[in-house]
Amino acid sequence: MTYRPTEQANIDAVRRMIALEGERDWEGVYDLVTEDCVTSMGELVLHGKAEMRAYDAKYFIPVFSRSARTIFDTAADGDAVVFRWRADATLAADGRAVSWEGVSWCRMEGGKFAEGRIYTDSAAIQRQMRPSKEPTP
Repeated sequence: MTYRPTEQANIDAVRRMIALEGERDWEGVYDLVTEDCVTSMGELVLHGKAEMRAYDAKYFIPVFSRSARTIFDTAADGDAVVFRWRADATLAADGRAVSWEGVSWCRMEGGKFAEGRIYTDSAAIQRQMRPSKEPTP
């Protein structure tokens, strides 16, 4: 599919942000986010770059020793980009591998992430993250 230059630039910015997540270059990620961005993940809504940083520092960065997302499909229309992805991660606590899939919609402003909604099966993620049960003798 052929996109207008601005749409292609938005897709490229989203891909760059995902790549930086995988490299754990958090400052690089935050450089691609507007100060007043809004991110929705189900009932959780983060307002602004500062809340995003705080959430990542408390719930994402220490929980996963490694994480990477693979983008399968993208589409853009104006300032909106939609992409389907799979996350593969390693739990820092015990080294177990976990993975999940999702779809994200985001609105870009000037090549930066301004608003996003993440759709994924959070119950499936939680099940994978439960401590593994050791067999009892």
